[in-house]
Amino acid sequence: VSFSDILILMQSVSNHAETVSRILMQYGIPSISESGNSFLSSYEISLLMDALRVVDNPRQDVPLADVMLSPMFSFTNEDLAEIRLYGKKGRGKTFYDRVLALLTDQNLLEKKEDLYRKVEEFIETLERYRSLSTILSIHDLLDGMIRERSLDAYFASMPGGEYRMKNVRI
Repeated sequence: VSFSDILILMQSVSNHAETVSRILMQYGIPSISESGNSFLSSYEISLLMDALRVVDNPRQDVPLADVMLSPMFSFTNEDLAEIRLYGKKGRGKTFYDRVLALLTDQNLLEKKEDLYRKVEEFIETLERYRSLSTILSIHDLLDGMIRERSLDAYFASMPGGEYRMKNVRI
């Protein structure tokens, strides 16, 4: 019996389909929910959409933080908290403005070289993606991001990896 031979019927998909699908995926069982939004709400698609949002406009705090915390750049919560506290002097600044401000502080380079280098690589990569977005199709840009940041290996290693990779390739 293969996974494609199995069907789970539910009286109301709107309340439980996503939860059941997520649990099945945690156990490596591929699943498709007919609730209508499972594709767009999947982690891999959500991350790629956030990456595109940041490439388009990095001054969107929530997508920016999501991308920075993701395996694309591997910032920690502590890193983001430090960036947030660093820029506290300039109220009203976006999180992106605070990220950029870090690169102008030579004292930070001496005190927190690891964070400085991580931010520096992030900004260089983001600027390259932003430049590429003007000449590449969205498909080619995403494909390059996935390969360069090793997201294909990451998604494939997650529970339901084969299914996740199919989502990414659509």
